[in-house]
Amino acid sequence: MSVQIQNAARRKAPWISTATWVNSSDEQISAAQVLENAKLDWEVQHTPLSTTAINNDGVTIVQLEDKVATTRVNKDGSASVLGITSPTYTIVQNNDIVNIVDSVMYEAGAIYQSAGELRGGKKIFMAAKLPDTLDLTLKNVDPVEAFLVASNTHDGTDSLRFEIKYLRLICKNGMTRWTNASSISFRHSARMNVKIEDVRQTLGVVLKSNEEFNLLSSALFEKKVANSDFWSIVKDVLPLDENNMTERQQNNVRERQQTLLGIWNGPTQENIKGTAWGIVNAFTEFEQWTRTTRSANDFAAGERFMMNQGTSLSDRVLEMVR
Repeated sequence: MSVQIQNAARRKAPWISTATWVNSSDEQISAAQVLENAKLDWEVQHTPLSTTAINNDGVTIVQLEDKVATTRVNKDGSASVLGITSPTYTIVQNNDIVNIVDSVMYEAGAIYQSAGELRGGKKIFMAAKLPDTLDLTLKNVDPVEAFLVASNTHDGTDSLRFEIKYLRLICKNGMTRWTNASSISFRHSARMNVKIEDVRQTLGVVLKSNEEFNLLSSALFEKKVANSDFWSIVKDVLPLDENNMTERQQNNVRERQQTLLGIWNGPTQENIKGTAWGIVNAFTEFEQWTRTTRSANDFAAGERFMMNQGTSLSDRVLEMVR
């Protein structure tokens, strides 16, 4: 199974590659326009579920009391089931989410950049670019932008989330969960109560997370490492066990190791190679932008990131070098 890495020049931010709408003007637009442009102007409702029981008296329809369907209802009246949940699952409409984002983004000076849906509307998201006044330390050497991303699931698999996500411009690495206060989430429980004021207060904490990211990224940038340090981490994270691995498994590990080495010596490491920041970004790039010949199209990289999947290697490496 060969490993390929996508050309950095053709990459897009995860919330761009998966979006159904992208703001090409960098101008502020209304919540209603976001919903319409991104084709998110539909609603979700609970739909009763039933089954049939066959006995000597014929067929009996039995209503399920402990499960309901979350159903997408489009403007034209068509509908589709997004998930099966308990009756206490609280639905948060797309319109409610964009109104919450609206209430905080103007205060933060943010501008809507994109919005979209994944897997038929099971997950939706909206991304707003935070202003340059956040002043990430590396912007003069290695530009990094910050985004406020709101995401929600309608199938019961995840919470409503408001997160700060970072984008390294040279390689389009998306970074999240770098700080302890970079997100707030609300479970879809019966007691769920998303208060705008709570989100506003959290935004202040989130903005402080940019300071934390600033300090951490700067410290990593200042921490010098040798090529041997990088290779040691590669072998630790992707170990080669010649005694217990098949030849095919060994070849796969060697290929992945060499791909990481190629990234380390490649153009996206300009200005940061030889630093702990470079190591973390090499693994992040490997995890987000390499793919096997069996994988789906380029959309898959963005989808994995937006679904909060596929960051275990880079998370581990961050803890190793910080």
